[in-house]
Amino acid sequence: MIARGARGVGVIVGVIVGLLAAAPVAHAQPADDSDGVIVVNGGASTDELAKLRKRIEALGVLQPTSAAVSAALENEPPYDLQPIKDAYASFEFDRADELIEVALGELFANGAPDQMAAGAGELLYWRGLVADNADRGDDAVAWFAAAFRIAPDLEIDRGTTSPRVRGLIDAARAGRPKTRTLYIDTAAVEPGTADLMIDGGAPQPLAEEVDLAIGYHLVVVTARKKKPFAALVDIRAARDNGLEVVLDDEDDVSRARRLRVETLDARTTEDRLKRARRLAKLTGARRFLVIEGDTDPRVRVYDAVADTESAPMALKKATQPSVLAALLGVDAGALGTDPPPWYKRWYVWAAVGAVVAGGSVGLYAYSQREPTRITGF
Repeated sequence: MIARGARGVGVIVGVIVGLLAAAPVAHAQPADDSDGVIVVNGGASTDELAKLRKRIEALGVLQPTSAAVSAALENEPPYDLQPIKDAYASFEFDRADELIEVALGELFANGAPDQMAAGAGELLYWRGLVADNADRGDDAVAWFAAAFRIAPDLEIDRGTTSPRVRGLIDAARAGRPKTRTLYIDTAAVEPGTADLMIDGGAPQPLAEEVDLAIGYHLVVVTARKKKPFAALVDIRAARDNGLEVVLDDEDDVSRARRLRVETLDARTTEDRLKRARRLAKLTGARRFLVIEGDTDPRVRVYDAVADTESAPMALKKATQPSVLAALLGVDAGALGTDPPPWYKRWYVWAAVGAVVAGGSVGLYAYSQREPTRITGF
């Protein structure tokens, strides 16, 4: 009897765990009685965001969504550099190279256009370090040259760069390679609708030919309500170099990124609440904690169900546990303790209820593509 009961509990747990994987449903409508909170960042630092998210999680109301959508709304890079640093520090250079490739894929698939250059420069710098330590000096120089071409202001990690490596970096930065033409196939892009950015430069109308120095370059193409196209192209001397540009329709990540900008740009409560309702449709959250201002960030909370806006409050004050609980209108009893157990969180049972009521739950699938590297045709 006990064994049979344990199996039954195991089945229930298995079902609910499965539902948790499906909980962040794309285009979900917020339930009127949900407390889900999403952060929309327009000024907080990475450390401030981490503290704020931890405390919202402790309240049990942080809306579950994909890491890519959260990063888009918080204006954070869609990859984590720390595992790359850890692999490098452990002399696991093949592993570090694999992680860099994955991170480039995440950046190109889910990064904001204005993040691409800084992110690519950072990742290629680490690829140069890995190549050097794997005794591939020529590759290291090529990656360093690309890193500082794409991100000229990139800061060197003094803890990982020996005098020899700094010499390679100086040589890479001083190089003046010849140029070749990149031929861009724009047949799949509606004329006059897209902009082109090369190596983090200013947007310009998409052209069919661009002269570039021999080596690696970052090419980003953008158009309104389209998913950005990003590629790392390898310009070589002894061949024609080509790139086909295809702009896909917006996905949830690029839509979240656009709605973030539109939310921060809105100047009236009515417009903010309109954007909040659109974000609610995208994420399933009810409340949106919006952070504005670089030097003195301020916080407002928008409720997409009640159509309300809180008074502005300094981020530092809003992050205080009791103040945050009051701001979000939730019980502060759990603050200062571990996050509530998964089975006590509202979205677990909301997901269960959705299955009972509707017979099925949509599965949110987060996918990433490998970085596009063009080697000519």
